Amino acid sequence: KIIRLLASAKKIAGEYVKNHSDVWLEYYVVLGWFHTLIAEDCEGMMRAMADAEGIAQATVDTDLGMIDEIILPSANMLFELGEYGKAAERLKTGIQMCGKDAYKGIVPYIRKKMDLYACLLDTYYLSRDFGKCRDVIGIIDEENRRNRELGVVKVIEAGYREEIEEVAYE
Repeated sequence: KIIRLLASAKKIAGEYVKNHSDVWLEYYVVLGWFHTLIAEDCEGMMRAMADAEGIAQATVDTDLGMIDEIILPSANMLFELGEYGKAAERLKTGIQMCGKDAYKGIVPYIRKKMDLYACLLDTYYLSRDFGKCRDVIGIIDEENRRNRELGVVKVIEAGYREEIEEVAYE
């Protein structure tokens, strides 16, 4: 039934919508989720998200938009498929986008970067890479010090830091 719905959506979009539109972008993201959660097909998901990214490059105006529309969904899909290393790479791409010189001191980009670091921490935690967890916690701490006066602070859940330190040194 889901496959029929996707085929029907594709047919309707093909008849009524321009090739590079938000409708096609959302179609390919939904298709990516289908390949992730139903088909459990990483290659199919990667193809769908590559198509979505191509459309996003023509339709999304900001790096924040690219992160929200492409980087985070694809990282989440990879995460769900157990592809933690690939998910981490997508998150680091988003972090680099937020770290551009043009965005220094711009709170929405700083906040998004901190959110991406928190996702990266979770990714490393679930992949049991506690050394990288410690590295990310150090970065979050430094970013918190740097951005506190801007009102941007990422709080690490109580006990999380201690658990990572404890496991990392076993």
